[in-house]
Amino acid sequence: MISSRSSQTAVESGSTHAEIGFIEKTCGKDPLHRYLPQGFHEIHVPRDDNEVEMLDACVTGDDQKLQHLLHAVDSHSDPLFDPDLTLAYSLFATAIQQKQCKILNLLLTTYPSLKMLNIGLLRLAFENPDLDIFKLLHARSPDIINMEFELRHTSALMEACVSSDPTLPNYFLDHGADLNEGGFPGAGPLYTAVTLGQPLWLIKRMITAGARITGIVVLAAIRRQDTSILGLVVDDNPDGFDKLDMMTAQETGNESIIAMVEDAARKLDNREKKIKGGKVKAPKKHTSGKHWWQFGK
Repeated sequence: MISSRSSQTAVESGSTHAEIGFIEKTCGKDPLHRYLPQGFHEIHVPRDDNEVEMLDACVTGDDQKLQHLLHAVDSHSDPLFDPDLTLAYSLFATAIQQKQCKILNLLLTTYPSLKMLNIGLLRLAFENPDLDIFKLLHARSPDIINMEFELRHTSALMEACVSSDPTLPNYFLDHGADLNEGGFPGAGPLYTAVTLGQPLWLIKRMITAGARITGIVVLAAIRRQDTSILGLVVDDNPDGFDKLDMMTAQETGNESIIAMVEDAARKLDNREKKIKGGKVKAPKKHTSGKHWWQFGK
């Protein structure tokens, strides 16, 4: 089978209709199944009034109009063939950006072989979060739940935790998102949730389900100054408490936070003394629980 990159190069270099026909025959009739542009910064300049109307329909949510426009080019029922895919990409991107579920559903139905494992479109979806949009994308491609964004060292769950709507990361948890994948060492989804203000119930669910508590998670909880959240993590700090933790607590000026950190530090110190005396066993530590600058030591 001709590679996705080969088919894209053929189109970009100005393929003849015969060459495009060969690619279509080899890789499947649906052009979006062959490849979909990986970036979402591409801008499609409408070439005629028909394309303007199609994009407008995506903005307004007029699915009946878009359906008519998609099938009006030929007498048969095949959708518009877009050899360079910038129009097709723009239709999907606009539907996601405008949170038009009916339009996205129509496009997914029109292109049934499209796989949504596309970094550009998923990034766009996370930047314009909408639970119903993600349900449609997830139904098409279940693997998006654990998609990784290598350039940003993040996972799909981490991106979901950036959203101000906690139902989005909660949906990802419902469908098996990895609680400890992504981020720099120790700075996974739980760190993101604590840092970016996700509610107590979601953070509690993540911890109960197995999200690792790390030193920088505790530090993030101190900075957040929420005693309920700090109470969930402060006694399980695998790194112990150093000058940075104590200084950060002092800088908050919050007496309750300072007292909680000092109390947890005393408890940890007493526990370590008992361990050295052989009275209790040392708890297991996760290597990812180190501060990121200590990782590898």
